[in-house]
Amino acid sequence: MTKETEHLTIFLPVPSPSRRGLGRGQNIKETQHLTIFLPVPSPWRRGLGRGQNISNYQTLNNMIVYKCDLTLHDNVFFASREMGILYETEKYLHNWALSFAFFETAYIPRPYRLKGINAQKPSYLDSGQEQNLLHLNEAGIYVFPALPITWSYQVNTFKAAQVSYYGKSAQFGGEGAKRNYPVNYGRAKELAVGSHYQTYIMAGSTIKIPKWIRLGKWSSKIRVENSEITDIKEKSGQYISKHPLNPLDLSLSTKLLLYNRIVMPPASLVSQAQLTGDYYQLPDQTCLPVGVAYGASTVVSS
Repeated sequence: MTKETEHLTIFLPVPSPSRRGLGRGQNIKETQHLTIFLPVPSPWRRGLGRGQNISNYQTLNNMIVYKCDLTLHDNVFFASREMGILYETEKYLHNWALSFAFFETAYIPRPYRLKGINAQKPSYLDSGQEQNLLHLNEAGIYVFPALPITWSYQVNTFKAAQVSYYGKSAQFGGEGAKRNYPVNYGRAKELAVGSHYQTYIMAGSTIKIPKWIRLGKWSSKIRVENSEITDIKEKSGQYISKHPLNPLDLSLSTKLLLYNRIVMPPASLVSQAQLTGDYYQLPDQTCLPVGVAYGASTVVSS
């Protein structure tokens, strides 16, 4: 936090003399306004909108970087791609999903119940809904996507129940597919137990990182081992980040030049990206951009 932003001056109109109990003959023309000094929180700790640059506030003086090793203790499944009856899980773990897994309840409120359109509407960057990622901006926390170190897949076949609102095959009285097997089944390609991932968490102060999280449609259990990284160098210029990034969370001062696109919902990620701007260089030569925040490069609802 810079000295210029440590205090805020607010001018307030002074009430009428008769309401303040001033004595006779006292002149208040020179005191028609009142100056109050209030501490101003860092811009990084508030919800940021388009055009707001926070890279100047993410400095090594107030930045803690945690390295997190994730080990899958259950199969993890989420439908990154749907190809006929095959539902495939992307090998990368999205940072928005990880953010909810790490900090839901602790920093992100969990609504008791959702009804109507809110139950079907994503609320990742919607400040109008109670459960959103902007709470982590206010807390000064950011979670990067997870890079697969070692991974494997397991394909499981599932069959849905015969219900009235789902399509039935011909042998069950349906008028849809003329096949000799039910149409309401499929195969899920899941990340297998034992897969190992690595990610980073940035925070403006010391935080508590859970040792276990749950992720995916099956709420699968994942073991978390974290350590604080020291000897971080802050640099500026052109660099290549071998760690996956979310382009929607890059600051406006960071320019994305070349990248490999990772297509997955709710927002595509990039890998092996070549960028220009301010960045942190970790001891293992991993480069992470400065100024990352949820929705930093998009229009965020206020």
